[in-house]
Amino acid sequence: MQKNNDSLIPIIPNPLIKAGNAIEITNKLLAEDNKKISSLAHLSGQLKWKFNKWKFNQEWVGIISSPTIINGAVYFGCNDYYLYSLDCLTGKIKWTFETEGEIYTTPAVIENIVYFGSIDHHGTNDHFLFAVNIQSRELKWKFNAGGNVTSPIIAYDFVYFGSEDGYLYSLDSNLGELKWKFLTGGEVYSAPIIKDDVIYFGSCDRYLYAVDCYSGELKWRFKTEFEVWSSPSIIEGVVYFGSVDHYFYAVESQTGLLKWKFKTEGLVNSSPVIIDSVAYFGSYDTHLYAVNCHYGELKWKFKTEGAVDSSPAITDGVVYFGSKEGNLYAVDCHSGELKWKFKTEKCVRSPAIMDGVVYFGSLDGYLYAVYI
Repeated sequence: MQKNNDSLIPIIPNPLIKAGNAIEITNKLLAEDNKKISSLAHLSGQLKWKFNKWKFNQEWVGIISSPTIINGAVYFGCNDYYLYSLDCLTGKIKWTFETEGEIYTTPAVIENIVYFGSIDHHGTNDHFLFAVNIQSRELKWKFNAGGNVTSPIIAYDFVYFGSEDGYLYSLDSNLGELKWKFLTGGEVYSAPIIKDDVIYFGSCDRYLYAVDCYSGELKWRFKTEFEVWSSPSIIEGVVYFGSVDHYFYAVESQTGLLKWKFKTEGLVNSSPVIIDSVAYFGSYDTHLYAVNCHYGELKWKFKTEGAVDSSPAITDGVVYFGSKEGNLYAVDCHSGELKWKFKTEKCVRSPAIMDGVVYFGSLDGYLYAVYI
């Protein structure tokens, strides 16, 4: 006898049971995530790893270079004449590149090439900008500048950097050949930035400069009362930077006209970070400042135990920065209250942040990785 298919009653899963299972599973996953978050929060300010190649104390070995992080590797230079590439997770050496002198600039990495400055102590004491291939770990080119070079910036297939000889340089990034150079009236320690085809940088001749990145021609310059070591930041048509004259400045990027200036009690070498219309920067008066970008008014200041020439790094509402007394600080961006600090033996350089870890060097010779 043929069965009547119409009499078959399909069994439909109870939606409440499925929803209940989903809620149960979701709650379990959330609990696991919260546990992970709680675990990570518990690790805040704790050491992940630290790197030091030397088994004994050498006073001359220190890390001046700030780290650059890309593709799971942290790049930095050291006074031992080496550029290092470390694994971000373990702190173990991936590879090194030896030069003839100290490496003091922050490396710039693009298209498998790392650019950085160093000195040749074994030869003529000349100062070079290096380009090294990350894959082959071989020198691509090096350019002889007339003095200590700043940290470079790469744009439009060109590399730009300043030098102690008073010039801002533009080189072909592939060949290392000079495109143009712009002469200022003093040493250039301020690393340049680029926005809308204009390069902004400071000089020891007391000026902040705006120069066309293609032609090298001056667009304008703004005079402060003393040397400009700070590297500028630019956002929404305003250039922000500090000066040895103790002031922090906001200048219109199109005209070079002063918008406002804010007085601290020490020289301002720290390069600012701008987040949510607030400028964060350090001063040699031992404070980190948070200043309203619209009016130049103080939001808060945080006192450390030493001069602050470290440039800050910010993520998730927390500002991280170093001080010359040897601490890395984590401070709430909104309240200016300390969340935690991490102690090293000497001056802490500018930090970089990636995947829940802050990386920074110290003059004690270590590169540190600390959970945030």
